[in-house]
Amino acid sequence: MRRLLRPAAVGAAAGTVLVLAAALAVDGLMTTEVQLIVPAPPEAVALERELWEPGQPVAGIYGTPVGRPARVVLPASDRLLRPAEDTRLLLMKVDKQRGENPLQVKTVWFLATRLAVGLGLAAVLLALLRAWLSRRTSAGHRE
Repeated sequence: MRRLLRPAAVGAAAGTVLVLAAALAVDGLMTTEVQLIVPAPPEAVALERELWEPGQPVAGIYGTPVGRPARVVLPASDRLLRPAEDTRLLLMKVDKQRGENPLQVKTVWFLATRLAVGLGLAAVLLALLRAWLSRRTSAGHRE
């Protein structure tokens, strides 16, 4: 059993690093910052565009903004909208009533940190168990 504890501890420690590296890669390479909106009907958008004046918020033209801007992992391109009124802004249409909840990077980090802590604790516990068993076996040979 002692022979299995070292690879298991090393594997858990490596898993900790890999989980955090994967979250970092997802965060850096696969996310897009968007403003989530509940889309308005096309007629309402047309009317809002006519009434809109420079300096007013743009997201409200196209629907109801949901919270603050968020970083979304691999957003569906058919849900993205770059308004002509502010090309720096990227809107993402979601229907919360239908259960449309895009994967946000904060969720990735939430899961990754908890998994990394769990793997780290497992690595430490396995290493301690191996050390304890080694010490116990060594003490048994001396007697």
